[in-house]
Amino acid sequence: MDAKAALQSTMGLGLMVLQKYFDDFTDAELLERPGPGCNHLAWQLGHLIGYEVHLLQSVCPNANVPLPDGFAARHSKETSGDDDPRHFETKQTYLDLLEKVRAATSAALSPVCSRWIGSCTTTRKRALRLRWTDIGCSTVLNRRARREGPGAVWHVSPKNGEATPPLN
Repeated sequence: MDAKAALQSTMGLGLMVLQKYFDDFTDAELLERPGPGCNHLAWQLGHLIGYEVHLLQSVCPNANVPLPDGFAARHSKETSGDDDPRHFETKQTYLDLLEKVRAATSAALSPVCSRWIGSCTTTRKRALRLRWTDIGCSTVLNRRARREGPGAVWHVSPKNGEATPPLN
């Protein structure tokens, strides 16, 4: 498997896992916060979609992935405390956008991916792989926290990215 196939496979697996995690959520559940100071899933999913577009355009500046008007602004750091359902999309809209953005990412990276990644150092390849696999990591942790209750928020170490359970 070359670098291009590995990246495509990782992106496809990440999308499939993310879609499965959201299968049983309702639109209203996406707006529930798992604990004080935590972002709800609607904001997180929108933020991750916007971030993937940002990552894509940093690698392929000509890639055009249209998002709804104001989408990035509604899912920015400044709006992370917003709980107004009118400012967020439906679950299906988020999943459709995610699929559309992932398809655009795959298509845009396809022609240049092997050549570009093949010239990267091992450290840069690892960093790129981690950036793309991060696009679902916080969703998994948030879902676990939601199932275990609001007091059971898992934390991710900024140093090594490892998730640690809450202290009981």
